[in-house]
Amino acid sequence: MNWRYLYGNVCVLALCMIAGCSRPSDPYDRVGFSGEVTLDGEPLPAGFLYLEPMEKQPTQASAIIQNGSFQVESHAGAVPGRYRVCIVRDDVSDLPDGVDPQTPEGAAIADKLSRAPTLKPLPEMYNVKSQLEANLESNAENSFAFHLKMNPSPPRRK
Repeated sequence: MNWRYLYGNVCVLALCMIAGCSRPSDPYDRVGFSGEVTLDGEPLPAGFLYLEPMEKQPTQASAIIQNGSFQVESHAGAVPGRYRVCIVRDDVSDLPDGVDPQTPEGAAIADKLSRAPTLKPLPEMYNVKSQLEANLESNAENSFAFHLKMNPSPPRRK
């Protein structure tokens, strides 16, 4: 038996298997991000954080907040740039089975559940009319802290 022939066939087979099992490449140079969310000085028990592009970036991202912390790996992150940050709480109801909070439909359901009468919703300045921002950078830690208040002081007028 020709060992060189056998070795060559094994190498070709291995390369085909590797190529067939790989993920499609992502055209965007995404970065991960992490951080904490507190409400009146205490970790937000559960919620969702959304990054909406402010500079025509081709990506947006979301994160699940658990015990005041969130983390998104780079493969699920967003491209560098400025983002508006929207935060909704979810410490009353679980989402129905099959609802993904990282889709627009799921986010709408999560937001509706977060506004249940048994739970006072976060002020609009943290979600619907968010004034929060995050700047994602390449080759940076991209760690953020959002300290929310249920009764924030109104903005000062000049």
